Amino acid sequence: MATGGPNQTATPYPVVDYAPQKQYPSFSTIINQSMLSTVGTITGGTTTVTITAAQVLSGLILHDTSSQALADVLPTAALLVPAIEGAQVGSTIRFLLRNTSAGAGTITVSAGTGGTAHGTLSIPYLQQMEFLLRVSAVGDTPTYDLYPMGVVTF
Repeated sequence: MATGGPNQTATPYPVVDYAPQKQYPSFSTIINQSMLSTVGTITGGTTTVTITAAQVLSGLILHDTSSQALADVLPTAALLVPAIEGAQVGSTIRFLLRNTSAGAGTITVSAGTGGTAHGTLSIPYLQQMEFLLRVSAVGDTPTYDLYPMGVVTF
């Protein structure tokens, strides 16, 4: 048998393909995920705007407040959690909400029924906030927790 180099010994079972035996978080999903091509767009509104599950799952929601302060409410847990494919306790999704208003209209975000919001959820005009939504219960009474991941000026 031939060897591959001075410090290598021949092996009767050469490695042909390698698959990791442990699933580390960095290998368990696609690193460069692509977001859905649909963008959730909201224009104006009265004082309260209800965001749909489809808009949340689009990954990017553009909201022009028409220079007025608005309150955006996420969907109820009963609508949103079942819409998340393969959702189970501990599943998370991330999405952006961008305040595209050119005037001084702030968006205040709150969780829908069955959801719990944590932290300050205000988005000034021409800024965006990233959110982490974590499923905390599934089944007959689904629930979720909503965490702000920070505000960025664009």
